[in-house]
Amino acid sequence: MKLQFDRGTIVLADPPKDLDLAGAPGLLWDSRVHAHRAPASTYPALRRWLLQTDRAFEDIPAPSLQAHGLWSDVDLRPYQEAALSAWELGHRRGVIALPTGSGKTRLALATMQRTRLSTLCLVPTRVLLDQWLREIGTLYRGPVGCYGDGVRRWAPLTVATFESAYRHMDQLGDRFDLVIVDEVHHFGCGLRDEILEMAIAEGRLGLTATPSRDPAVVARLTELVGPTVFELTVADLAGGFLASFDAITLYVELAPDERAIYARLATVFNAAHADFRRTAPDGGWVEFTRIRPVPPMDVAPSRLGARCDGSSPSHVPSVERWHHCWIAIVIPES
Repeated sequence: MKLQFDRGTIVLADPPKDLDLAGAPGLLWDSRVHAHRAPASTYPALRRWLLQTDRAFEDIPAPSLQAHGLWSDVDLRPYQEAALSAWELGHRRGVIALPTGSGKTRLALATMQRTRLSTLCLVPTRVLLDQWLREIGTLYRGPVGCYGDGVRRWAPLTVATFESAYRHMDQLGDRFDLVIVDEVHHFGCGLRDEILEMAIAEGRLGLTATPSRDPAVVARLTELVGPTVFELTVADLAGGFLASFDAITLYVELAPDERAIYARLATVFNAAHADFRRTAPDGGWVEFTRIRPVPPMDVAPSRLGARCDGSSPSHVPSVERWHHCWIAIVIPES
């Protein structure tokens, strides 16, 4: 009897006929190959189940470990240390929610440095791919793999975009003990969840500044990554570890042609948002932007757009003296 990784799944080959597989985690009969198969993500539980049966079996090869002595020390702030400890106490599974600018990437670097596990870091964009590669390179002297932006290079420590990981996880799924997911709120709603199902890694760390509050999404993320083990908001860190800020509301008057454009686009938005509220009454803005398709915009750039690009109309007071602020531009309704 042996376990085999097969294109993002685990196949249990040649089990003894007297072995009752009813309680085996995730196993289903695959008539195409006449064998039992399970998602790769169930591998840790399935392996533990087999060990408890006291039956001999051939395991899949263990992923390669990072080389020792190649990391510089990664110092953390007190709240980052607390977050990492909470993740360790959660059996190295879970989501950490921290606001933008609080050092989630550095927390991930410390996780890789301290665990020394072979690690796949998943990021949503090529810009973040480049950022993570640069941040890792400042503290890690070993080879770093990359999947994305036309590159396909494996190493025990690899960074991949969501899209590239989705395309190649059938080959990468058994090569890592830890998966770190940046902006993990993109998962849990079905789209690309298969990436995490196709990995055998037991260690899973999700990072986000905008954790979902939708019960279905939270339940799915708990299954794929783990529960939220640590969370702080902007208010918890502002004035100490994050700069204080002021919220300023600027009221912008529209010319008649701008008002007409705004009213037409608002009609499209309001209809889409009303439909979303009917189907997901507890959903928030993150869920809305994730599941609603963006309608095509046939509006040419106008003065309305120019006023949103950072310049201020002449009748709006200057805000240059505000160094740390969030600005909300509000267009009054007619």
